[in-house]
Amino acid sequence: MKRFLAFLVFALLPLGILVAVFAWSPLLEIRTIDVTGQNHCTVEDILAASGLETGAHPFLPIRWRRGEWPALRIGTAAEAVGKLPWVATARVDWLPLHAVRIRVTERLPFLVLPYLGGGLLLDDNGVVLESAGKETAPEIKELRGIRFSGYVNGHVPEMADPLLLETGIRVLQTLRRIGSVEAPRLYDAVRWVDVISADRVLVSLEDRITVRFDPTVSLQYKVDFTNEIFFRHIGPEEKGMIDFTRGDDPAFIPE
Repeated sequence: MKRFLAFLVFALLPLGILVAVFAWSPLLEIRTIDVTGQNHCTVEDILAASGLETGAHPFLPIRWRRGEWPALRIGTAAEAVGKLPWVATARVDWLPLHAVRIRVTERLPFLVLPYLGGGLLLDDNGVVLESAGKETAPEIKELRGIRFSGYVNGHVPEMADPLLLETGIRVLQTLRRIGSVEAPRLYDAVRWVDVISADRVLVSLEDRITVRFDPTVSLQYKVDFTNEIFFRHIGPEEKGMIDFTRGDDPAFIPE
């Protein structure tokens, strides 16, 4: 047994020395950090979240939590950057011997929820990106009827009925897929979507035509039909409602 222990000591000693040299050697210190893919996030925010800085070691210290595998510093940096509200994915690579590259892909703003005179900007997964003012880009549509009790940037708002948000996102995504660059797009005419319930939705087109339908049945058909009737059969000055809830055939009810 003593011989075996002595063998282990002599076998592991060089490895321990190598690890120590690896850990504290200035040959591996970070000299440059390259950040790419950011648009809404600042380089400073990404670097602060990563915990990486020039002059530091790219792998040490190693984080260890009970019940988890030990994680190298460069791995925990990617995890930390990925928690920023705008960041969808993050990757951190060590480029021997002195460089680190941080690559991020950001979430895309998709809709705004009315909130306290302004709004909350969300992506198409319902994740809150940041607070928004009253004015947003034309592609960002207002989604009404979503009641939530709280929110944290980088997460889906807290709500009693998440199905309402899921329904609103699905309706907006279906509306956005209609049209082409050669013809007017129905999505451009959308002013807001109001989710009354999971099976009752209102859509405002140019603030003059309201569309009422059940999105749980034949949603694509209803959007296609709305696109057809709005651009081909309703005058540019007409106001009223396209109602899909009055029977098998949709009806246009002039104001």
